Amino acid sequence: YNTMRMWQGVSAYSDYEGIVSPAYTILKPVADIDAKYFSYLFKLPETVFLFYRFSQGLVDDTRNLKYENFKKITVRYPSDRREQTAIAKVLSTADREIDLLRQDIDQEKQKKKALMQLLLTGIVRVTPCH
Repeated sequence: YNTMRMWQGVSAYSDYEGIVSPAYTILKPVADIDAKYFSYLFKLPETVFLFYRFSQGLVDDTRNLKYENFKKITVRYPSDRREQTAIAKVLSTADREIDLLRQDIDQEKQKKKALMQLLLTGIVRVTPCH
């Protein structure tokens, strides 16, 4: 998570290993925790509010959530990892569907724009139906 922006809900899940900026804190789950589930949990407004409350700083631009404070935060979650995984899969599937629908909307907007250009330039004429 981004220590300077966690209070704004800025965190992400990643399967990649590599070098990361010191501005980020890397969390590795223990055995009975589904990391993908927690990536969704960390986006909930109630959880983000907890991140805000445990962040330090005089004004919002200087707030940061150090790990020492992060580890004090308690949240409720299903104790069964299989349930966490099932929930994360449902949410991931919904995210993919939403992304596909957004792509469809963007394509339809492009088609509309192209048709409007053809109509406005007179390349295509509309004839009234009687």
